Amino acid sequence: TYELKDEYFDEVNPLFYHYTRNRREEVDQILKARLRKKTGVVDPVIVPKASGVTSGPFQILSTVFDSQVLMQAVFYCIDNIIVYTDSLDKTPPSCEATLDQSLHLVMLGLVERGFNYARLAATLNFGSGKNLVDILCTLEHHKVHKAYKARVDWILQRIADHFPSEVQARRLVITKSSSSETEEMKKRAAQARKAAIMKQMKAQQTSFAMNLDDVDDDDEMDTNG
Repeated sequence: TYELKDEYFDEVNPLFYHYTRNRREEVDQILKARLRKKTGVVDPVIVPKASGVTSGPFQILSTVFDSQVLMQAVFYCIDNIIVYTDSLDKTPPSCEATLDQSLHLVMLGLVERGFNYARLAATLNFGSGKNLVDILCTLEHHKVHKAYKARVDWILQRIADHFPSEVQARRLVITKSSSSETEEMKKRAAQARKAAIMKQMKAQQTSFAMNLDDVDDDDEMDTNG
């Protein structure tokens, strides 16, 4: 039986592109168990490493994280999952894989580009008037996506190192007394959104049925004619 030497565990990348999804999850669990034993932290965070490329044609590769288009893509990957979950009270297909990889990109952006990436995350707003910090603050305490809290906390702390006021203004500090009230408000909001969606779907079905009847009537007139 072969076993990896302890000093080489830090070189293992759970998102290595040759890993299958099952293998990636297995590696992730092994690394977290090691960190848990080493640090005593119940839910440790696996922080990605910088590429370390300082010369050659790929030395500017990390500047891709300065792209507003990439930030927009990551923003909507996370935001769409939150909106879907809140609206229908269930997670969308491939939710875990999408969130895992989106948060990994955010963490890698902060590792590689630090201030530049944090600036985009805290100041670049999209169609909804929100930025990445806004939706991360929502995700941090989301009742369905609790598994991502530790990673989101790490991300928000790194952004706060550069833009503390932007994070503090948006971040929710939940106490035991306010926790139940917050959960009740979230439930009511989710129920209202679900009811609105069902009403819209019913109206669309009714409209479709009426249009179908009109088509049938036209077919009958053509036949009689």
